[in-house]
Amino acid sequence: MNCNNVNSTLRDSQVEIVIETPYGKLHIGDISDAYDHATMKARELKAFFVLISGDGQENFSNLRDSSQNSLLWMAEQSASQLESLLLQVQFELCKVRK
Repeated sequence: MNCNNVNSTLRDSQVEIVIETPYGKLHIGDISDAYDHATMKARELKAFFVLISGDGQENFSNLRDSSQNSLLWMAEQSASQLESLLLQVQFELCKVRK
């Protein structure tokens, strides 16, 4: 996490972020861990879109329907987790700034 633009109060903040996943709950207790997790989910989505567009589109189209559905499910889960994480981070940021 690039903390150059983040004040020390926020940088040192402990948070309690819980993301529901199909396999259980993911607990994040530090704002920098939240940033790292969001970055990971964004990179997953970027890799997925590379797979289904441009040069990768033909390869994706040639996959079995079940494989395509599994990849689409994975992308949907990543997007949902990222959305949930960002909403909770926004909430935590509002608490710190008060």
